[in-house]
Order: sequence, then C-alpha cells, then structure tokens
Amino acid sequence: MSHDRYDINKLAFWISQENICPYLKDRKSRIIGINTHDMSAEMHSFLSCQHGFRRSRDVLYNNACQDCQECISVRIDVENFVYTKSWKRVLKKNSNAYYQLSTLEATDEQFYLLQDYLQFRHNESDMNGMNFDDYARMVENTGVETQIFEYRKHSDNRLVGVMIADVFHDGLSLVYSYYSSDAAKQGIGNFLVLSMIEYARKQAITYVYPGYYIRGNQSMRHKARYQNLQRLDGGIWKEFTPASNSDDQKYTHIDAYTNSDCIFDYDDDYDEEM
Repeated sequence: MSHDRYDINKLAFWISQENICPYLKDRKSRIIGINTHDMSAEMHSFLSCQHGFRRSRDVLYNNACQDCQECISVRIDVENFVYTKSWKRVLKKNSNAYYQLSTLEATDEQFYLLQDYLQFRHNESDMNGMNFDDYARMVENTGVETQIFEYRKHSDNRLVGVMIADVFHDGLSLVYSYYSSDAAKQGIGNFLVLSMIEYARKQAITYVYPGYYIRGNQSMRHKARYQNLQRLDGGIWKEFTPASNSDDQKYTHIDAYTNSDCIFDYDDDYDEEM
C-alpha cells in the first residue's frame, strides 16, 4: 500500500475533552476521532495499520493524551507465531467449542451475551448503557469489511463467545470480544485471540492487530504473552518484547491528524477487551 495516496490532513478529525482514563484510573485521557463513514475503507485501513487507530462502533479513534503515552499499539506476526505449552493448554481446555463466521447482522442472542459479559466483567463500564441499536452500530454498516465470529459449544450449540474483527489489506483487527461467564473459567478470552491467529494463518493474512498493550492495566497487559509481537513506534513497526522494553512510545504529533481546533465532547467508554 502506497502511503503517498493518503492525505490525512483533509479528514475532519475532532478532539475530545479530557476525561478519566478508562485504562489507568489515575490518568487523564483524550482521544482524536473521526466517523468511519467520513472516509474510504482504504483510508480506514491506512489509519489503523500505520497510525494505530482503533474502531469503536462507528468511530475510528486514537489516543491524544497530553501527559501519558502508556497505550502502545501492537500486532502479532502470524507466520512466525509459536504455540507455547501454555497456549496449547488453552486450546485443549476450549476444545469443546468451535467458531464459525456469522452473517454481518446483529442478533438478539449476541446482544444478550454481551449484556451478560458486561455485567460480570465490566460492571461499572458506560457500555452497560448500550441498547441493541448501539450494538448494531458496532457490527453493521461499519464503513469497512467487518466479520463476526460466533463461538458455540459442540454439545448444545449454545453461544459462548463472539469476536468482532475488521479486515484490512495486511491484517485482521480485533475490534471487540465478549463471552459467557462460565466459559471465562476456561480461558476463552485467550482462546478467541488464538483462534483468530489460526484463522489469519489459514487465510494467508499477515498480521493480527489485538489493540493496545498497556503495562499498567491488567486486562491489556496479557498481550505481552503473545510471541512475535511488534509495536508501532513513530509510525514504524518494530519488534517488541514488553518484559524487557521500557522505551517510551513515540507518537506522531497530533497536528498531523487535524487541521482545526475542533473540540468534541465524546464520552463513550472505550474500555475494550482488545
């Protein structure tokens, strides 16, 4: 993909006001965002893969925090990923489940599972206020190729997990995942990511983008366990070993994304599992 084709200064970005960080509660966060329908699918892919943007419902966003750079965009090199003994145990524990591509349509069954997940995993999250239409915005008419993977029990075909992923020119971006409380005991959260790595390998997809690695956030820190991890550093993807890497992430200056002083108070909770 030629970067010369993409003039991001022509895009109508907005910047949020400062809010309490959803990842590190003692920090303030600020995001820069744009509606996914205000750009082409190619631009969406470019911003996500080369600038670390993430999607939440129909908004593409990135962190623009003034005093913190703890959120590190990472991706997994699919071809060189190695299953450790620990990952093999996760696969074995979840061998009673299978996944399949679902139609790109929000269903009541998916939404009820999401509500159950938010209750036991993110009880204080603003996402608990989501209605069905809000959920539909996350999976339908997203402005990019989106896939929904449903995870079901072999025994009774019960829905126990969902992975929402966007497909880009070189990778699979894991937008959001959720699962049942009983399946959580089997480590299904990791199983969902592992199955996406395997799916990407079968589809000859180069990278899996699992989102941010945040050293100080337990639900984000687990990504350090994935081998062949790369981090986005100053617009360049580099090999990354979180346990031994203490370098500060370099961010492209916010002026590269916006040509206005627009301040937009967008108070959605970006407390995502990915």
